[in-house]
Amino acid sequence: MKKLILILLLANCHLLNAQIDSSYQLLLKNISEVQMTDSLLLNAIELQAEPLDTFSIKKWFALALSTNNTNRLKNRNYYLTGKITYNNNFDLLVVVEQKKKADVTGMQVVYLVSTKKNGSYISSLEVAVAGTKNNSNFNTTSLLYKDNKLKLDRKFVANDSSYADVNVYRITKTGRFLLAPTY
Repeated sequence: MKKLILILLLANCHLLNAQIDSSYQLLLKNISEVQMTDSLLLNAIELQAEPLDTFSIKKWFALALSTNNTNRLKNRNYYLTGKITYNNNFDLLVVVEQKKKADVTGMQVVYLVSTKKNGSYISSLEVAVAGTKNNSNFNTTSLLYKDNKLKLDRKFVANDSSYADVNVYRITKTGRFLLAPTY
């Protein structure tokens, strides 16, 4: 009797369907290529796009966005807003994180995520921030140059004091963000 039940279960297994895995190329298919002539300004802007689903966020961006905490996914929307694929070794993806809470002043963070051509995570960097958090105003913008140099300009106001910082990063041939020395 047990063998008969096992045979019937195996015969009907083909009827079970799992969630279809989305490939990296399918994810990038509907994302527009960011055109770079000399440089590209990366800043926080108002979005009119569809948010990524939880499965895509966990599969492709968990390492970049620290989404291991499930509460982080409940309070935010994530958007894939652009791709830069001119490099032969890696792709750069522009991912935007936006808080969902309507009762607080919104915070928007833009990440530049480097991935291998197959979608494997390499590195990420927070390149733009706009919003208010804990009575502090944040405004960070970046300039990405065609030669894989990134200039990050941070400005924030905390306790009625203004702070500013400029850092320069180099993106290596393997897609890693390295802080360039300042002389």
